[in-house]
Amino acid sequence: MQLTHHGGYMARETPRGNRLYYSRIDNGRMVMWFIGTDGSGESPVTGLPRLMWPAWDVTDRGLYYYDGMSSGREILFFDFATKRTRAVARLPGRPDPFSHNISVSPDEKDILYTQMGHSTADIVLAEGFH
Repeated sequence: MQLTHHGGYMARETPRGNRLYYSRIDNGRMVMWFIGTDGSGESPVTGLPRLMWPAWDVTDRGLYYYDGMSSGREILFFDFATKRTRAVARLPGRPDPFSHNISVSPDEKDILYTQMGHSTADIVLAEGFH
């Protein structure tokens, strides 16, 4: 059943099943939206900063996320009730900036995320091609 009317991706349903949260791109930044699972109330999440490339999960209380392009080594929590963001975990290593997923346990005591270990790249010059 189609819920959104203007697209979106990376959708997650709240544990209670009453809302669907998803992201959309607006002027190069990711904006989080929600809609009731009955199709009502499609709206942006107000108070949440615009993100570049977040990994996130939703609970009934709020969004847990890190923005792989700007958050550094912290997992943040955006509280739906207060509309405030706070750091909830300082990570021992850098999260993978291209991983789009984290997973929060139902009791909100554990978070699973992807950490970047070692990354290398080579620059190669290709000569004489047409």
